[in-house]
Amino acid sequence: MEDLPHSWYEFVVLGKNNQGLGERSDSKRLLFGAKVPDSPEPPEALQASDSSVTLTWAAALKDGGLPVTSFRIEVRVEGTNYDNRGFVVGNQDSIVVDQLMAGTKYRFRVAALNAVGWGKPSQESELVLTLQNKERKKMIWVIVGISFLTAIGMTILSSICYYIWVSFKGPSAQYMQLSTLGEDTIGDDEEIDDRVDSIFEDADEADFEQDQGKAIGQGVAPDYSQM
Repeated sequence: MEDLPHSWYEFVVLGKNNQGLGERSDSKRLLFGAKVPDSPEPPEALQASDSSVTLTWAAALKDGGLPVTSFRIEVRVEGTNYDNRGFVVGNQDSIVVDQLMAGTKYRFRVAALNAVGWGKPSQESELVLTLQNKERKKMIWVIVGISFLTAIGMTILSSICYYIWVSFKGPSAQYMQLSTLGEDTIGDDEEIDDRVDSIFEDADEADFEQDQGKAIGQGVAPDYSQM
């Protein structure tokens, strides 16, 4: 019986004694000359999204002598045990594994089935990382954009305020700066007074030149008696 070709066979048993053959037993259908399929090739990831992975694989060269009727797909999160995730018919070599978690590392493997039973699973796939959730990525970019624009806006606003402050205050602003520095950074009171006097002398000269320019333009001699 070892030389029987791969196929199903039906057997019955009869007893025999000196009176002859007994009744036939119930038939028993058995498979001879076949075995479970070899393991398929390790699956490969063709595409990954934030919730699914498209897998493909190649069937084993040896099917155990009988056609492969189904493939079982197993999946595990990196660091955990494998779990059955789906089945496809024997003539199919790809599947989309969905309901996965975003931003998670997975490994996959495949097993083949024929009439004898399930073969051993394939070697596991390379590590597959699902994409980050689109909404979460979008929110992160929005926060980054708002922070960037806020920083730029505050810098521009500070520059404008400082320019306006210096333009309108003039010597008074410089005097206030000197007054707030204190003796530790400027020197003694006499030095501060000298610097303040110098600021206002520069301002008086600027006013004098401005008045002189207006008077000459109008053909009138400037009046310096009030200076």
